Amino acid sequence: MSVQFFVVSKKTMANFSKSIYSKEYQALIKSLKDLRIDSELTQRELAKELGVPHSMVGKIETGARKLDVFELISYLEPFDIDSAKFIRQLIQIKL
Repeated sequence: MSVQFFVVSKKTMANFSKSIYSKEYQALIKSLKDLRIDSELTQRELAKELGVPHSMVGKIETGARKLDVFELISYLEPFDIDSAKFIRQLIQIKL
């Protein structure tokens, strides 16, 4: 597995909100939900693939449960998505 890094300036990082109500985090939640729906998976089916309770998927999609970066990478695995590319696309929303 190769690790890819991308650089985000301190100025850009200062503009990111840490709130689950931020535009960035809402974009993340929408993207994750859209991935699941486009893959024709229910929350229960995705939860089974992830090995987590189905309520966790629901909480993530409603913003009640925040994901850290390692959880996000794991969450993307069933979709065969390049996590670095996914994160770069999210960053572009803010820039």
